[in-house]
Amino acid sequence: MRHKDREARLDLSCDEPSEIAFAAFYADCVHEVLSVTKGCRATLVFNLVRKTKGRVPEPPNYDPEAQRITALLSRWSEVAAAQPVADGEAAEADWPLKIVYPLEHAYTPAELSFATLKGADAAVARLLAAAAPHTRFDLHLALLTIEESGSAEYMGDENWHYRRGRRDAGDEEGVDDFEVVEVLDGARTLSEWRRPDGAPTALGDLPLEDDEVAPSDALDGMEPDEEHFREATGNEGASFDRTYQRAALVLWPKSCILAVLNQAGLPATLPYLKELIATIEAKGVAKTSAARHQARELAGHMIATWPDHKWHDRNRSETTDMGQMLGLLARFGDAPLVEAMIDKLLAQQGHDKTDNRAVLAAIAVLPPDRAIEVLTSIVAVGATDAPGACAALLSAASKGPYAKKPARIAGAATALVDALPGDPASAPKDQWGRPRVPHPDAALVADLVI
Repeated sequence: MRHKDREARLDLSCDEPSEIAFAAFYADCVHEVLSVTKGCRATLVFNLVRKTKGRVPEPPNYDPEAQRITALLSRWSEVAAAQPVADGEAAEADWPLKIVYPLEHAYTPAELSFATLKGADAAVARLLAAAAPHTRFDLHLALLTIEESGSAEYMGDENWHYRRGRRDAGDEEGVDDFEVVEVLDGARTLSEWRRPDGAPTALGDLPLEDDEVAPSDALDGMEPDEEHFREATGNEGASFDRTYQRAALVLWPKSCILAVLNQAGLPATLPYLKELIATIEAKGVAKTSAARHQARELAGHMIATWPDHKWHDRNRSETTDMGQMLGLLARFGDAPLVEAMIDKLLAQQGHDKTDNRAVLAAIAVLPPDRAIEVLTSIVAVGATDAPGACAALLSAASKGPYAKKPARIAGAATALVDALPGDPASAPKDQWGRPRVPHPDAALVADLVI
């Protein structure tokens, strides 16, 4: 049996048939029953239940610790609330968004709740649950799953798969005689959320960041729950993958809930922002000041952490995340946020044709002269790699907001024409020194003529 750093080997054999030997331990302790080499074994499994009428044992009185942790959490809450994100600019913070405290005992999702915590886990949870409401903190239980994969090397007998009776060398699950060479990929995810009061929560999967574990070495020396080794085949070397699971208490200031939600990424935040803006549109500005504040804060977090990448043409048929965000900000009507998002669009040096409607709607939020400047910048930056999208953007602009004043977009049109194929020697160069010459198609020509 093994628990934390302690391991014990018990000899439960008896010389006299009338004798009996037994072991009692928590079911979540790692244990192994070795094979019987002589004689026989009878195994009885019991659940130990305390049935006395007396008072249920409780942890000691932790009033001094409770006062200390309340003071620390109050300070954290005050500092976190004093530095909101505005206009897409993230404030530098010296603290993590959330604290993740791994628990000692193992819990399955079915038995994960504050009421079923054991021993020291229950004592810590009770302490934090008492302090959280007074310090404006959210406290949850969650299941932490760590997944790792990478290259490995088998360290045992080269004929092991025959010796063990395996049917094929590609099915080496359960092999423990290998060494990890390098961890190439991994993920740490929090899920299966539980609240102290048992109320449901809509939180999805959230990542665990490096600085959020407390204490910092709490995950060191963990034993994997599942581990698989695969021998080298063809051009692929030997590899492994393994999974760890631990229950954990998760804590964050209530003022940071949107920043915490933002850690889940755009699949979680885009739908949430869409719901907030729909609420604002349905109820009107006067009745939705709280929703407007939340929408502005969430959009700021999303823009501040927007993925940085170079644009590549993928011939999409649906609006991209960029287009969805610009469309939502256009409906929200916040010019500073639109400007911050346009900066992200310019940084990727191109955009998808499917996003053109959202782009025009977003720049319409800006003052007229500024809208023209932004439109011209989008075309000038994207014309080399995305001439088709830029031509379609100008075509839509000439038929829509600038139908009566087409001369206003002449500068943007000139920037596009100047970027079209000409002398390759004068074309912009890519990272390998090759000319970056766009390839016009029929749609591009048609949009230019129109």
